[in-house]
Amino acid sequence: MSRAALTLERLLSRSARAQGGAGNGTSVILDGLEVPVRIKRHPRSRSLSMRIDPKNRGVSLTIAHGVPVSEALAFVHERKDWVTERLERLSEQPVVGDGAELAFRGEPYQVQWRADEGRQPCIIGDQIILGGDKDLIGRRLERWLRNEALETIKADAALYFDRAGIADPPRVGLTNARRRWGSCSTNSGLRIHWRLIMAPDMVRQSVVAHEVAHLRHMDHSADFYAWMDAIYQDNRIAADRWLKRHGHALNQLDFGEA
Repeated sequence: MSRAALTLERLLSRSARAQGGAGNGTSVILDGLEVPVRIKRHPRSRSLSMRIDPKNRGVSLTIAHGVPVSEALAFVHERKDWVTERLERLSEQPVVGDGAELAFRGEPYQVQWRADEGRQPCIIGDQIILGGDKDLIGRRLERWLRNEALETIKADAALYFDRAGIADPPRVGLTNARRRWGSCSTNSGLRIHWRLIMAPDMVRQSVVAHEVAHLRHMDHSADFYAWMDAIYQDNRIAADRWLKRHGHALNQLDFGEA
């Protein structure tokens, strides 16, 4: 039996002992690297699905109730090239810290930590300056950006609700979804990705206007885009182009562990 097969055999043996705790974390060894694996059972799941978990630098699996943990771990091992490639990309993510460049509303700033400054970030010239624990710079900057995003996006939404003639608008909140910049539903209201506060104003506003337009047209028909353009009143094509070109970089910024 090959070394890889022996490694997998040991992993499967270990996972069998953990069969009763599928929601708990375990790990697999891929090319000598221990990769954390979190397994979630879903009653309506009909197949194995896997995604990269950036916070744990591992993978997250969703499986049906009847699928053995050993089969789930084998699924990860079979796709080790895909997993290791994406984990390598994570390791190359720019980390937000002292001296890093950080965009705010489309403008570049340099992060500057000063021991004698307060914990709250503030913009002075072309710098974002803050003090406090130097090891927590990224987390404080993320909290600051989220707060700024919520207030700014609420103001954006109020403008487009008014233009759309919506007298009883839904609540407005933030999202951290990996694949969507915004969403709109009767249950969750209007939700916009907080990282858009780093993009130019017209880009963030185009996403807000897009979701507000969905309150009238829950599709992407010609009528939808005509209505969106009527309330947005800016260059939708240019905003879309910016997101396609730079959106991935927004998601790649690493603010550190929560």
